[in-house]
Amino acid sequence: TRPESMGYEVPEIFREQITAVAEAYFELKNALVESDKDKAIAAATRVKAALVQVERQELTEKLLQDWTTLSQEMERALDIMPTAETLEAVRLHFKTLSDAVITATESYGLSKKVYKHLCPMAFNNQGAFWLSESETIRNPYFGDAMLGCGEVAGTYPGRISH
Repeated sequence: TRPESMGYEVPEIFREQITAVAEAYFELKNALVESDKDKAIAAATRVKAALVQVERQELTEKLLQDWTTLSQEMERALDIMPTAETLEAVRLHFKTLSDAVITATESYGLSKKVYKHLCPMAFNNQGAFWLSESETIRNPYFGDAMLGCGEVAGTYPGRISH
């Protein structure tokens, strides 16, 4: 977890909008916990809808460049999910999405407290992270096959701009 001082100072509206992206992301994560591919793809559409609502006009040039890179990574993962033929393929793109969502959370902060979780066994023991609204481990990479597999790897306090 990055110290809060390393994060950007961002407009409150931006933080609220990326928190809305995270809220939609949690729906996707929970659908994967349930191993429900159709529900996950529907949730991915809601993440994309929240992502395109994020306003960029108040961002500094550096922040805009970094956010554009991150949001494009998210969009690529979200755009390919509906074409995935298997639940495992959706989960692979979820990993890419998760990495970008976690980077955004570390860089900009969210308006609510969230948890970074790690499943060390995902993807042939390469491991994979995800963001959760709950401290309780509910693994989106394995679903009910290994629901409790994982550990809390970080906590991000909710941040309110002053």
